[in-house]
Amino acid sequence: MGVQHLWSILEPSKTEENIANLRDKTLCIDLSLWICEAQGTKGLKDQLKPYLRNVFFRTLYLASLGVRPVFVVDGVPPEIKRETIVKRLQARGEHVSNNPQKKHRKLNRSKFTLQCNE
Repeated sequence: MGVQHLWSILEPSKTEENIANLRDKTLCIDLSLWICEAQGTKGLKDQLKPYLRNVFFRTLYLASLGVRPVFVVDGVPPEIKRETIVKRLQARGEHVSNNPQKKHRKLNRSKFTLQCNE
């Protein structure tokens, strides 16, 4: 969902940084992004839980550089987004309960996020 046109708004303030320059700094990481990248990588298709492998080795690499990772995860979406989420999941062929009392998760990747948090 996100914020419309966010990247075009942020573009003027964007900088590229050599990862070695992040030594002794804290880096916030969108855990959902890492999970989705691993799920879509052909080279990891045969791996058991490729998202965990991806998170583990990237975290290990950052630690070896002296970078302190802080993982950011999505919370439960507000009820106002329910209709949009339901339409998106149905378009992908996923079953969605029509019961408004039943809480839903933003995307199917929530189960991956929970495993990464264990």
